[in-house]
Amino acid sequence: MKIIIYQIISLAFMFLVLIFGCKSTSNNYEYKFDARLRQLMSEKDSNQVISCTIQLTRNYDSEIQEKLEKDGVKILTNLVTIITAQANITVLRKIAAYDFIKFIEADKEIYQM
Repeated sequence: MKIIIYQIISLAFMFLVLIFGCKSTSNNYEYKFDARLRQLMSEKDSNQVISCTIQLTRNYDSEIQEKLEKDGVKILTNLVTIITAQANITVLRKIAAYDFIKFIEADKEIYQM
């Protein structure tokens, strides 16, 4: 009898963890940002424009272009599933929610000699 009660309590606990644990991260898209971009986002003003590289889950097309430009992304170049762009931090957080956005990486400065 004790074993059955223990199993029921364990199953109820796992069920609660699944329900409440999954909901807390459902609207968090921070995992789509590289570490450097997350650091810049925490240090800079939300209106600060950042140059970035965006990796897509599908080929770049007019629908993606329209959505991104409507949200305020300035697209610089595109190559099938990779886009170089500029956008402010608020816009980057917004577009990360799109299912066609796989990853966003802050561009690195290139120094010339």
